[in-house]
Parts: sequence; C-alpha cells; structure tokens
Amino acid sequence: MKLRTFATVLLSLLSSAPALAQVQQPNSEKLIIDSDFGTFNDDGQAFILAAHAHKAGRIQLLGLTLVTGNVWMEQQRVDALKAVERVGLEKQVPVFAGAQGPLLHSFASFAQEQALLGVGDGFYGAWSGPRPKSDAEVVPPPDGHAERTQIQRRDAVDFMIDAIRANPHQVTILALGPATNIALAIRKAPDIVPLIGRIVYMAGAFDVPGNTMPAAEFNVWFDPEAAKIVYREPIEQVFVPLDVTNSAHFPLDFFDPILKANPQVARIYSRIPDNPNRPPWTFIPFWDQLAIAYVLDPSLATETETRWVDVDTNFGVNYGRTISYKHEFPQGSFLQQAKIVKKFDLKRFEAYYLETMSKPLR
Repeated sequence: MKLRTFATVLLSLLSSAPALAQVQQPNSEKLIIDSDFGTFNDDGQAFILAAHAHKAGRIQLLGLTLVTGNVWMEQQRVDALKAVERVGLEKQVPVFAGAQGPLLHSFASFAQEQALLGVGDGFYGAWSGPRPKSDAEVVPPPDGHAERTQIQRRDAVDFMIDAIRANPHQVTILALGPATNIALAIRKAPDIVPLIGRIVYMAGAFDVPGNTMPAAEFNVWFDPEAAKIVYREPIEQVFVPLDVTNSAHFPLDFFDPILKANPQVARIYSRIPDNPNRPPWTFIPFWDQLAIAYVLDPSLATETETRWVDVDTNFGVNYGRTISYKHEFPQGSFLQQAKIVKKFDLKRFEAYYLETMSKPLR
C-alpha cells in the first residue's frame, strides 16, 4: 500500500534503523520482502523493522525484491539500495529489480476506469506521475545515493525461485506490493508452489470499502490478474487487509519520541521540504508495518477468520476487489483457504514500534 505524500513524518521513521548485529539463529525464519519500495512510505518502515529483527537473529532476511506499484522501478532502485546501506546490511541483504508493470492492467485501462467508474482516494501509485526517463528525473534520498551496493544482475523472479528451491518449506514471502513478481515466479516454476512456507500479504479489503477504487485496495487493484493467480495456489496465505489496518491510525505527535531519541533521524527529517500536495491529515495510517509485525509475532492478531479468497478481474466497478466466502468449497476447488486478520493488539504494536524505530541507525 501506498506511497502517500506525508513524506516528512515517514522519512523520519524510515531513517531510524536496526539494533546491534547478532548471529543468526539456525532455525530463524527465512524471509523475502517483495515490495513496491519507497523511502517515504510504509514499505520503507517495514523494511527497517525487518532489519532490526534480522540483526537480532529473529529472522534471516534473504533479499529485498522490487515490484512496480507505489512508484516506478527506477525510483525504487535508488530508494531500496540506500535503505539497505543506511542500516548497514548492504553486504547481507541483496536487492533485486522485478516486474516493471502489471500482467494485464495498464495505464490506458486505468484512464478508462477513472472516466467510467469513479475514483477512490486519489492515489494511483506509479501511475500518479510520469515514469522517469533518466537518472536525472529520479529523486535522490535525502541522505544521498547508495555508495557501497548495487542492484543484483539476477531479476527478482529468478531469485525468488532459487531461494525457495534452496530452502524448501522455510521461506516466508512478505508481499507488500502487487503480486506480479510472485505470479511470474509461480508461472515460470510451478514446482515452487508446495515449497513455499507461507505468504503474508498487506493486501485486500474484505468487509470494508477499498481505497484506490471504491471496492478495491491498491495492491490488489494494481495487478488483479497476478493476485488471482497467486491466491488460487495451495499455499499457506495470510492477509493483513484494510479491515485491520484502517484501525491503525496514529496522531502526528505519536512519532515525537522517535525524533527526540535519534538526533540523526531528526537531522534527516529537517532536510525534507514540505510537500504542498500533502493532504491536511491529522493522523498517519499504518499498513505494511502491521504486516511485518504479524510475521514477527502472529499473536498480535487478536482476531482472525479463515475464508476462501478470490479476486474480481472483470472490468467494472469491482475490478480488483478481494472476494471471500465463509462456506466450504469442495475438495479440489480452484479457490484456497486463507487466514484474514481482523483485529490487532494496537497497544502492544505501538510499544514495539516506538521502541524499535527509536534505536540507532546502524
């Protein structure tokens, strides 16, 4: 979900980084973060939380894979490389570029959606602006470009396939953007399906309205066909949807302790110019941060439901809508059961988030 233009607050959070490195535990969960990454957005914050967990030995972060969604791939590369360098993981966490766009959904069809179907919250990810034509059009991170790392030659899809094959039943994919990379990996190498440990998504809107479109949440709407491919596979799948993230709204002063605890973060924060297009919000919603928190501690989910999940891919008012059924389908059905997080322990999450994001940069 989600690059929003509340960049000033979000970068302050992104720039606070991991704790002291520790040796990985042999049985620590192996994690691939598949993200439509941005320095200023919730994906960036989720990466910071994951980096802390990696250094503490709670997880083994295998790699960061990028998928077009929030922003264009050119911008993501710059932001993601600096992110791993900023937290001192440039030698441990490789960054892989992935899908340049959705399987079928396109900017042209998006224009038709705007004209015929109405709009949601006004955020359309990469399609909100032109694609960078050169490096000069990419916005550099406030603390400068990465100097000690670069994008891997292998693409995200091949890396994902190889990592899953090398670690059967051990890899969790944290899907924070459109499902394009995962769908391409499954289509290219269907043998990986039974080898995937689980997929945890920040995606979907089941019993609440969408955001980008009235019925659709952004990550699913951007590439509904990819989502349908992945959701229908017999994989353990968990959704952290708008149903629960809509409840995770924090006032702007919630972040003050982080700025006070970390002078370096405060300095970076002060360098970011005010964005005249920023909406006059009095709170900041959390999306991907809840998803990584769930991966690290599933007990934070205080209410979940198991449903059969699908996606509407018919062009119309429900294009990209996540559909769920509570009744059972026959064995061998093309639909799969998934766990849907409905409620979260926000008090525990708040304490965890503030403590973790207040830690030193490196």
